[in-house]
Amino acid sequence: MRKFLLGLLLIIPATELAASDSTRLLHDKAIHFSEILNWDSASFYYSKSAAAFFKKNDTSGFVNEKYNEGLCLLSARRYSESEKAFKRILEGLYYKLTSHEKEVNLYHKLSFAQGFQGHFFDAYQTQAKAYQLSLFYDDVSRDLKSQIVDAQASITRTLGFYDEALKFANESLELSTDSLAKSHAYNKIGLIQKRLANYGSSFAYFLKCYELRKKYNPEWVPYVINNIGELLIDSHSYDSATLWLDKGLSISNSLFGPASQLNLIILLNKARAFQLSNQKQKANKTLNEAFDLLPQLDLKNQAPSVYPKIIATALDFERYDLVKKLLNDLQKHVNKNSSNDFIAKFHNSYGKYYAIQGLYDSALWNYNLSINAFKPDSTSNQFIDDAPITQILPYQEALLRRLEVLNKLYIQTKNSQYLKMATVDQDYLLKHIVSNKYEHISLTGASAFFEEKNEFLDLLLAASTELHNINPDQNYLNKISQIMEAKRMNTFKKEFAYNQHNSISGVPDSIMIRRRNLQVRINELQANYNVSSSDEKDKILTLQRELEEIHLLIKEKNKNFYQSIHSQNITLSDIESKLDSNEALIQFSFSNNQLFILVSKNKDSKLTVVYWDDEKEKNINDLIESLRNSNSEMQTISNSVLQDLNWNKLNLDSVKKIQILAEDKLSLIPFEVFVLNGEYLINKHEFVYRTSLIDFENNITGSDNHNFIGFAPFNNQSIINASFNNNPSRKSLGALPASALEVEKIQEVWSGNIFLGSSATESAFKKYAASADMIHFATHAVLDNNNPLNSTIMFSKDEEGEDGLLHTYEILQMKLNARLVTLSACNTGVGKFYKGEGMVSLATGFNIAGVDYIIMSLWPVPDKTTSDIMRDFYQLIKEDLPITEALRKAKLNYLQTHDSNLSHPYYWAGFVVTTDNWSDHKETSKLTLYVIILISLTILFSGFFIYRKNPKILN
Repeated sequence: MRKFLLGLLLIIPATELAASDSTRLLHDKAIHFSEILNWDSASFYYSKSAAAFFKKNDTSGFVNEKYNEGLCLLSARRYSESEKAFKRILEGLYYKLTSHEKEVNLYHKLSFAQGFQGHFFDAYQTQAKAYQLSLFYDDVSRDLKSQIVDAQASITRTLGFYDEALKFANESLELSTDSLAKSHAYNKIGLIQKRLANYGSSFAYFLKCYELRKKYNPEWVPYVINNIGELLIDSHSYDSATLWLDKGLSISNSLFGPASQLNLIILLNKARAFQLSNQKQKANKTLNEAFDLLPQLDLKNQAPSVYPKIIATALDFERYDLVKKLLNDLQKHVNKNSSNDFIAKFHNSYGKYYAIQGLYDSALWNYNLSINAFKPDSTSNQFIDDAPITQILPYQEALLRRLEVLNKLYIQTKNSQYLKMATVDQDYLLKHIVSNKYEHISLTGASAFFEEKNEFLDLLLAASTELHNINPDQNYLNKISQIMEAKRMNTFKKEFAYNQHNSISGVPDSIMIRRRNLQVRINELQANYNVSSSDEKDKILTLQRELEEIHLLIKEKNKNFYQSIHSQNITLSDIESKLDSNEALIQFSFSNNQLFILVSKNKDSKLTVVYWDDEKEKNINDLIESLRNSNSEMQTISNSVLQDLNWNKLNLDSVKKIQILAEDKLSLIPFEVFVLNGEYLINKHEFVYRTSLIDFENNITGSDNHNFIGFAPFNNQSIINASFNNNPSRKSLGALPASALEVEKIQEVWSGNIFLGSSATESAFKKYAASADMIHFATHAVLDNNNPLNSTIMFSKDEEGEDGLLHTYEILQMKLNARLVTLSACNTGVGKFYKGEGMVSLATGFNIAGVDYIIMSLWPVPDKTTSDIMRDFYQLIKEDLPITEALRKAKLNYLQTHDSNLSHPYYWAGFVVTTDNWSDHKETSKLTLYVIILISLTILFSGFFIYRKNPKILN
C-alpha cells in the first residue's frame, strides 16, 4: 500500500478566491508551506482557510481548501485526519458543486488515506467507486483514469486478488501515455507475476521496464534492478541475483551516493542471496556494509517500511544486539497515527526477540499486541476470514509464534490455561493455514509460492507435536495428520478439481474447455521459453491475460469453487477404518531437522519423531545412488537408513500390506529393498505408494472388458533416427530391442491393440486412450528437471500433426478411464520436488487424469529385466491377483529364477505401484468372489433341504 504514492506528484489546485484579505492570507500561507514541503503547517492553514470559507457560505472555496488540506495531511502521513477531511466533503455532498474530475479524485485520494491505515477493504471499495465514476463520466482526464487503474492494481495486489490486479495493471499499461507511466505498469505487472511465481513472465516484464527506464528515466533503473534481484533470489538463481544487485548498487551509487536507502535495501538482498547459497562469509561481510549505512541515513519518514526488513534480516543472521537497538529506535515511531500493519509487525519482531532470549512472558505480551493490531476486538481470537494476504501472513505468523510460546510457558509453569489457549490457536491455524487461499497459482510457481505456507505448516507441525507430547490425545494426532496432508499436492488438488468438473455453475462449458487449452498452450510455450524472443514473450503474456479473465469469471460465478477443492478432510478415524487388520499406512514428513513418522493401523495411530541430521541425509543420498548403480555396498547403506527410520520401533511385524506416503528424497526409495534379519522386506510386506490422503478417484468407471493398449515405438534404431532426425540428443537415446517383445507377450495374455515401431504414435495414443482399461508404455521418457510439466513420453514420428512428445501438462488435461497405466520407461516416477506439492513426475499426471493405479520406474531398469517382470506381472493379473500383489509376486518370481549376479535391487526393484484411491485399494479378486458366492449358495441350499426334511428344526 505504501507504494501508492511512489512517483506521484502532489498538485495543489489553484483556487479563484473572492474573499477577504484575512482568508487570502491563510490561503497564501498554506501555499507557501506546501511549496517548501512543510505539510503539517500547510494542512493547518488550509484547515483555517476552509473554515473561513465555510463561515462565509462559500462552498466552492470550502471544497477546494478542504481538499487541499486532505492532500497535505496525506503527505504528512496523518492518514486518519486526511480521511476525515475527504469524507467531510463527500458526506456533506459538497462535491456536487465541483467538477467531475475533482469528485473522482476525491474518492481516489480517500482510498490512499484508508489504505495507509491498513483499512484495505475500505480502500478497495472506495477506489472501486472512483473507477466506476471514471468510466461513467466522459470528461474525466485520461491521466486521472490511468492513476486510478494503477491504484486499483496496487490495492488488489495488496489484497491478494491477483487476477484482478493483473487486469487493472494491464489496463493501466494501455492508458499510459508516457514512458515513465508505462515503465511503472510493466514493473507492477512484474511484481504481480513474481508474487504468483510465474518467473518467466515476471522477468520479461521487469526487462521491459528496465529497457524503458534505462532510455528515458535512468533515475528509476536501480529500483527495477533490485526487483530483478529479488525475483532471482525467489527463483533460487543466487549467482545471477548477486550480479544484478551489484549492477544496481553501482548505478545507485552514481545517482544517489553511497549512503542511500536504496543502497541499504540492495545490500540486504545481496546478503540474503549469499546466505541462501551458503556463502556465509560473504553474507556477513555484505550485511556489515548494510548496517554501517544506518547511522548515515535519516530513516525517520521511512521507518515503518524499512525497519521491519532490516530487523528481519538481523534476526536471520542472529545479530541480536543490533535487533534490540533497532527495535528501540523503531519504538520511537510507534504512535496513534501508525497503521495497524506497522504496529503488528513491530510487536511481532519484539515477540521473536524475547522468545529467542527465553523471556516467554514478554514474548507472549508482544504477540498478543501484534494479533490485536490486526484484529482490534481483543475479546475474540477469531481469524479474519476476508483479510488480505498481506495481513494474513504476519497474522498467522504471530499466532504460530504465540502457540510456540504458550507451549513453552505451559512446560515451565504447568498452568493449564496456557494449554487451553494453545489448543484454541492450533484450531484456528489448522482451519486457516491448511485451507488454501492461493487460488490461481500455477504449478511452475508452486515451489516458491507455497514456501511461506510450508514454513508456517512446519512451525505448526512442531508446535502440534509438542502439544501431543504434553497431552497424548488422538485429537492432536488427527491434527498432525491434517498438517502433513496440507503440505502435499496443493496445486494438483486444484487441477484435479478442474479436470473432474465438466462444468461450473454459471460458466459455459466452452469456457472451461478454453481454459484447459490455454493452460496447455502456455505450458508448451514456457517449455521452450526464450527471454530474447519478444514475440514469444508477447504470446505468453496475451494467453495469460485471457486465462486470468477466465479465472476471474469462475470466481465471480461460483465463489465456493476454490474452497470446495480442499473440502475433503480425511481424519485418522477415516484412515483406520479403511485399513485391514493386517495393513498399515505410514506418513513421513520432514520439518526443521526432524522426521515425523505417523503410523496408522486398523485400530490406532502412533507418532514417532526422529532427529534428522546431515549424516542421515547423506545415507539417503548414498542409498539412492547405490540403487541406481548396482553398488555392492547397497545392503550396508540400507541397514543404516532403516535404523535412521527407527523401523524396528514402528511395530510392523504383523503387517502384510504397507501404504507409504513419503516426501522429498525418501519417495525415491522402494521400501522393499531394505534388508531386515537377512532378507529383503519384499519377502514380508507388500508395498504401495500414495501421493496424498485425498481420494483422486475418477468419476467415470473403467471399462469392463479389460481393454488393453500397448506402445513400443523404438524397437530399432531406424525408427528413432526417422522420428528425431533433427535432434541429435534424442537420437542418441538408443533403441529398445526387447520393448516390442515385451508388449507382444502382454498381448498374448490380454486382448487389445498394440502399436509397434512407426505405428506407435502420439495421435494413436490420444485416439484410443480414453476407452482403454490398461495402458502400457515400453518407450523412452525424457525428464525436465527444471519444469517436470515439460517431461515427455516419446512416440514415433507422427503424420497427424502431433510432435511425438506427450508432455505431463498434456496428460493433466486428459480424462482417462484406465484402471492401470504402466510406464515401462526410464525414470518415469522421478521428477522435481515442489514445496506444497511433493515430487512431480510423469506418473503424477496420470494420477490426476483419473488412472487408478500407475506403475512407474525410479531409475533406468535394464530392458531385458523389464520385459521379464512385466510379462509375469500381467499374467498374474490375468490370474486375478490384485495389482499391488501381482507386482510383488512378479518381483519375487524374478528373484527365485535368477542367479545372484542379477539379484541386486537395481534389476528388480525399480518399478513401484502408486495409487490414491481408497475405494479400490482392497481389491477383491474374481476367484475370491466366486468362492464366497459358492459357499453362500451351498449354505442356502443345504438349509433348504434340511428344512424340507424336518420343518420343525427351525423351532
